[in-house]
Amino acid sequence: MFSPLFYLLCTLLVVACASSQSGSTEEAKLNKKLDAPLRQKLASAGADETIRVFGKCSRFITDDIRKSIEATGITAGSVIGDIFTASCSAKQIRQLAALDFVTQLQLSMESKPLH
Repeated sequence: MFSPLFYLLCTLLVVACASSQSGSTEEAKLNKKLDAPLRQKLASAGADETIRVFGKCSRFITDDIRKSIEATGITAGSVIGDIFTASCSAKQIRQLAALDFVTQLQLSMESKPLH
């Protein structure tokens, strides 16, 4: 009833949809680690703009974990337990979020005096 060409086109369509969803699934996993202000900042930041973040890891940050963070080119600042500060570019934030032990990233906000 249907030609082999029709089945071939349907198969190609299914494969194309499946491959596009796997990329969006990975992007969704990364975006879950970012808070809303950080996602907004990434959308408007220039390629070379430095963004300061707070990060949370799934475990206590050891020297090895700190080296893994800095291996992405990120400048790690303070480390207390499983929390760290970092300065990095938008591209580096994506690399940081891709690390398995990083569970959350938040945009660091600058507080101004009230007087």
